[in-house]
Amino acid sequence: MIINGKEITAKPIDFNATIELNDLGGDIYSFGTKPLAALRAYLAYCEGVSAEEAGQEIEAHIIGGGDLSDLSAAFMKACDDSAFFKAMITKAKTAEKKQAAGIASNA
Repeated sequence: MIINGKEITAKPIDFNATIELNDLGGDIYSFGTKPLAALRAYLAYCEGVSAEEAGQEIEAHIIGGGDLSDLSAAFMKACDDSAFFKAMITKAKTAEKKQAAGIASNA
């Protein structure tokens, strides 16, 4: 991905990365409600910088005429490629189905 004219290598997301992203202020599970926090955390994670530094870099990139499409695409690909993330989503969906079945059988 290119941010501020700099090529930044996207990193994969595994269990440890998920914890690190949370520590950097981004939760991959709430991307739909807080996308900017997740993208800032992902950029910080990929660059090995603080969330503050990543935020400043994103701000400069946007002010300079850039957009978040490269960063967003890299983040979404990392999530899509993550075996850990896929497993967590599958477990959550299974739990939702069990809960819905329990509610339906109690009605």
